[in-house]
Amino acid sequence: AQATLVDPKCSLDDRLRALYTVKNEGGKTIEQARVLMAAVDTTVSVLMQHELLYNLGQFQITDEVVPFLKYILAHKTVDGSTFHYNVVSRHEAIESLGAILCRSTGIASDMVEDLRKVLIDLATESIEPFVEIRESAMLALMRMDTPIVSSSSSPAPAAGGTSYVAPTGVSSTVHPFVSVDPSPPFPAEANDAVLKSYQNPENKSKVQERIAVLVKVLETGVVSEADPDCVMTPSATEKAKEVGYYAEQCSLWNKYRAMFSLRNINTAESVLAICDALQKDATSALFRHELAFVLGQLEHPVSGKVLGEVIENVKEHSMVRHEAAEALGAVAEAEGLAVLEKHCHDSCLLYTSPSPRDS
Repeated sequence: AQATLVDPKCSLDDRLRALYTVKNEGGKTIEQARVLMAAVDTTVSVLMQHELLYNLGQFQITDEVVPFLKYILAHKTVDGSTFHYNVVSRHEAIESLGAILCRSTGIASDMVEDLRKVLIDLATESIEPFVEIRESAMLALMRMDTPIVSSSSSPAPAAGGTSYVAPTGVSSTVHPFVSVDPSPPFPAEANDAVLKSYQNPENKSKVQERIAVLVKVLETGVVSEADPDCVMTPSATEKAKEVGYYAEQCSLWNKYRAMFSLRNINTAESVLAICDALQKDATSALFRHELAFVLGQLEHPVSGKVLGEVIENVKEHSMVRHEAAEALGAVAEAEGLAVLEKHCHDSCLLYTSPSPRDS
């Protein structure tokens, strides 16, 4: 699998399969991470590059990976006129930094502060030209200040530095999905007992009420302090104020948390709420692409129609259409497959943007 992953002569499909074989075969070690890093520059497919970069974040390894991700973000073309890597690949590099930095311990403090400065620059419009990157950076800043709190043993501090002790964050219990996400859900949907109670038919009306609360957050980005399960962590609030995008970026952060809460509820009604947000949102392509990603995780057939419509919309951002195509493939319904077959020869460029054709 490792040889296939780094071989540019192999097909995209074979290499993607090899990627997940490598990821799952040995416990997410630095040796595996090195193979993923080596593969990034062996392909001109942005789809392949962004998938490699996403999975590097899922490893949550700092050594060698963090400097590599910083390189992806900063590297420019020979003449220095633009960035070498596509905006989608750079977005994934930032999201991976957020996934790595949300670990509660075991990261050198000097590394944390260095990356905080990098992310603050990337979140600043006068420095970073692409809105997708600015939004990703702000989410990563807020994610690193809302760490995963685990009962398992933590990694040892990095050599030569003081261990970073992250602020008290939202405790995360095991949810039905294995990804390290760009934001946590709200606390109720990170609680196993609560999630199990949602499956009890006797609690149907309460679940519907909870979905209605979360839908309002999806639509407005505003949480009510009267709702104890929808209050942002203080450290994340202060970080947004510090960077200067408080209203806009806190809104996006709140929407992400509501989205992952709805995912964890995992009923037909919560899936339809995510579908509705995907159809209606006009504020952020980054947010819409994450909505499509979540629908792919859920694999619920009720989402097929909306995902197909997103793919058919040639005016939609290519990162959204690509994620919708992957999600529709995960749903694996006959109607969806027909849409995918139709767009196998999409006019989006195969090698310069992640498109339904790649997906």
